[in-house]
Amino acid sequence: MQYKRHESFRYTFNEPLIASFKLIVEKNGECVETKQTDALLINLSPNGARIKTGLDLPVEHGNYLLDLHINLNQTLITMLGKPVWKRKEFGQYVYGLEAIEDDKTKKMIIKELKQYVNLHKTDNRG
Repeated sequence: MQYKRHESFRYTFNEPLIASFKLIVEKNGECVETKQTDALLINLSPNGARIKTGLDLPVEHGNYLLDLHINLNQTLITMLGKPVWKRKEFGQYVYGLEAIEDDKTKKMIIKELKQYVNLHKTDNRG
């Protein structure tokens, strides 16, 4: 399993954030969405995310997209992504998602992550 770590900004949350997602599958030439499912957001970058869920998705048959919804700083971020890897961890599944996003959404993710970091950094000046 190879990782792409040539990113300028990836933030791993101390406590995973609650997120949700739907799968988008092409069926008979039409896009079909599944119902929304809960997940935990482990990390986020403009180019992807890592999530944890109880669902065992067939990453190796990746003929679907994942529509991820994250509430960060009271801003709803919607990221469309393709699962590129998975691993089982304590009865749950962790997925690496590669984002399929435009520059506007990527800039919004960077802006919201920077704001989140500033709001949640600890002051170590005793």
